[in-house]
Amino acid sequence: MCKKMIAFLIFLAFFIAPAGTALGAGIGQEAALTGWLSVVWGDGSDGSAESGPLFFLATDDGGPGMALSISPQALEAAGGIATIDRQQVRIYGARQSAGSGESFQVEKIELLSPQSQALRSGVLGKQPWVNILCRFKDSTGVTPHPVAWFSTLFGNAYPGLDHYWREASYNNINLNGTTTAGWFNLPKKRSEYIPGGQLDLGLAVRDCTAAAEAAVYFPEFIGINMMFNDDLDGYAWGGGWCLSLDGVNRCWNMTWLPPWGYENQSPLAHEMGHGFGLPHSSGPYDATYDSKWDVMSNTWDCFTRDPNYGCIAQHTITYHKDLLGWIPASRQYVHTASSLARTIHLTNLANPSPADGDYQMVKMPLPGGQFYTIEARFFTGYDGVARIPGEAVVIHKVNSADSRPARVVDASNNKDPNDAGAMWLPGEVFSDSQNNITVKIVSKTATGFEVAIGGQSKRSFTAQGSYDGQVTESRRNSNKGGKANASSAMIMVGDDAANRRVCAIFSFNTASLPDTIQIQAAQFVLHRIALTGAPTRLGNLWVDAQKGYFHTSPKLQPADFQAAAAAENVTRLTAKNTTYQAAIPAAYINLSGLTQFRVCYNDDNRNSRADYLTFHSGNSANTALRPKLNITYSP
Repeated sequence: MCKKMIAFLIFLAFFIAPAGTALGAGIGQEAALTGWLSVVWGDGSDGSAESGPLFFLATDDGGPGMALSISPQALEAAGGIATIDRQQVRIYGARQSAGSGESFQVEKIELLSPQSQALRSGVLGKQPWVNILCRFKDSTGVTPHPVAWFSTLFGNAYPGLDHYWREASYNNINLNGTTTAGWFNLPKKRSEYIPGGQLDLGLAVRDCTAAAEAAVYFPEFIGINMMFNDDLDGYAWGGGWCLSLDGVNRCWNMTWLPPWGYENQSPLAHEMGHGFGLPHSSGPYDATYDSKWDVMSNTWDCFTRDPNYGCIAQHTITYHKDLLGWIPASRQYVHTASSLARTIHLTNLANPSPADGDYQMVKMPLPGGQFYTIEARFFTGYDGVARIPGEAVVIHKVNSADSRPARVVDASNNKDPNDAGAMWLPGEVFSDSQNNITVKIVSKTATGFEVAIGGQSKRSFTAQGSYDGQVTESRRNSNKGGKANASSAMIMVGDDAANRRVCAIFSFNTASLPDTIQIQAAQFVLHRIALTGAPTRLGNLWVDAQKGYFHTSPKLQPADFQAAAAAENVTRLTAKNTTYQAAIPAAYINLSGLTQFRVCYNDDNRNSRADYLTFHSGNSANTALRPKLNITYSP
């Protein structure tokens, strides 16, 4: 079957029109209307021209409505189609004249109940549809298929649609409870439903559901498939429709299907996808039905054919599956601008591996609310050989405000999103230099692909000194602490005129570092204020390390002078001008609490003169010169 083109309709079904909504406003006058908004998509037959988008304001019974023109700015400001579909809204704009009657120019859309029937809450669990078989008045003798044929079409055996949607949703939904009723005879001829060559969707809904009213209790179903016995206006239609049936006002999933729309499983799956709230996807070009990666794009070329149910659908893309709530957060890897470089295993989308750590999708946010999605496709299940272009990693760029939000990233830019330019294979690298993004396909595995995603290769952490101070030896060679000073803005290290050593204690809170990191480097930094006497004659300035605190408290204590350390003389401070630094081995950084250092000379010089270095402490007025522990790490 050749590619189809699109007509795109959006309807507003208004159950309540309270006083003051300006329904009686004249031509050109501003007005505000309140009701439930739903979206209907039209997919044309072989060789049909593209039209749309067209917008209509339907009455509460689904009858003829006012044409709407929604500005792109209003649609984008509202968050795109997925945000407003089947939502209670208030629209602002003005009535206008049109050749076939009045229309309404929409300039603003306001959500009134964002959580009601929200698509983003997920499509989960039992999803029963009723198939209503309707015959036009002038062709009541034409019955394309018996009820049993439709029952098998919706069954749980290949290629039944219950079987298809279970696989596509990872068993998140099923069509249990779906039934078929008919055939029913309509009260009007086919031509009466297609005035001017365009299907009157509301009239078709009203008459087809009325014909089935005695046999169907509609509130038991989430969706209604209307199967007609003759062609419609050259299109099959799918989306949502808001009306009152059996005393219940709500928005139903809805399809309008000519024989070619249900005698082939794939266009029926496509229209039901619109019923579930899915838009089209495509390549990055003008064509709507050019991507063979998605049932919601080019499912019209007949890739594989069943003898009874015609062309068979492939899977939908990861953006759509996530939109419907079928990919858990634990199976999504979100890589932001601040993320570190990482290699992940991306399992195939149709039959994902259950292994922990395998991801079904990658999402990479971009400025302005757009994002990339990355998925792996294999020849398996409904993604079998010939239904998708190949086994590869596929990247989409998503703009939720677009009528076709997800568009294939095609490196060759040759109008074909199904060739080698759109299939990312081992050794190939996708790069978006403007957003500092690189994606390298490392290797192919039995169930997917190893994918290396670029980002920040290292992350830095700085802890500032606290609980620091100096402890003076009680007497020469006692090796025990005497006087402790934790309140000064300066810290001294060396010996005094009584040849007593003076040691400093520095404390850093490193508990906020993630437990799973790999420390690449840790640098202990002090800034000298002054030099008194000849401390360089005291030898090396040694650093002892402790994971936690030296004695019995994180606060400075005299016993910190002689308390045991995790490692003594683990490194030494070296000077460059007035900055003193020491590289600290990663093993002595405490990821669950404090990290403390003791800085001492190992002996005095017995000259009965004060010899010491003076450093800024954690109490220094100049925060830039306070003691610091700079850590560089990666996951």
